Amino acid sequence: MRKLCAFLLLLSFTSFRTSAQDTGFVPGELMVMLRSNDDVAQLEKDLSLLNSQYTGLKSRQQLSKRLHAWLFSFHTSIDHY
Repeated sequence: MRKLCAFLLLLSFTSFRTSAQDTGFVPGELMVMLRSNDDVAQLEKDLSLLNSQYTGLKSRQQLSKRLHAWLFSFHTSIDHY
């Protein structure tokens, strides 16, 4: 029984260590907190062009109504410089 507990404990530390190294970065996605949920359309309009390139910025999902947090997606092929 002790060996099983020790093994499970070691396994949990290994799993935690592996997941802790994940950066959480997803190409083409952006999490944004706004002043109000009414600002979503305005942000899409304001950032539809970057350096004269179409960004394709679109709101995908409201992550938190209370915090006004949204998930946006955009084209990854744009030149950011």
